[in-house]
Amino acid sequence: MADRAVRRIQRIVSTEVTDCPRLFTLEQTQSAWIKRVRAYEHHYRLTLWCEHEGYEHPWNPATYEQNPPKEWFAQIAPYAALVFRTLQLIVPLAGAVAVASLPQVQQDQAKAHLQIMSALVADLPDDVKRRPADGGLGDATGQLSTAEGHALRALRATLLEHDPLRGFGGMRRVLTPSGDLLWVCPDHHSYYDPGLPAIP
Repeated sequence: MADRAVRRIQRIVSTEVTDCPRLFTLEQTQSAWIKRVRAYEHHYRLTLWCEHEGYEHPWNPATYEQNPPKEWFAQIAPYAALVFRTLQLIVPLAGAVAVASLPQVQQDQAKAHLQIMSALVADLPDDVKRRPADGGLGDATGQLSTAEGHALRALRATLLEHDPLRGFGGMRRVLTPSGDLLWVCPDHHSYYDPGLPAIP
């Protein structure tokens, strides 16, 4: 059930953005008082996730340190909340449920990333944390809300600003046998492209 919901969300998101990874976690790092402008500046660390089915995990080489304007987090919040709910289906934070397909080190890392992001999401207004009206992950509309679509495009703009060459830590876009577009890390790319056969 969770796998189907995750695939559905990824298909919906793919109708909006295909040219950069879409799963991520976010943490607020140490804030600083900037004397020259007498402003309090927030720092964020954004880490993209490999989207390989059943093995979704944070990919540390695709981590971006940011000092965005104060309104930035509010701009991406509706999509960040949706991603957080989706990742909770993949990597439950509570209980004895293990992510059997992931190695233990990656399970621990994924849970730690989500735990940190949970504090940011918990501070969001209730109307941002919850999807409107019919709004569960199985939403019958088959599309992002207006706010989620706008937030996803704002996230895309941020990624392309910080990574204009679109390296994304070596992650690459692949097409699954079912026709879904995913972004996967180098460790999982061979599942989709085994490379040229060895010639004796």
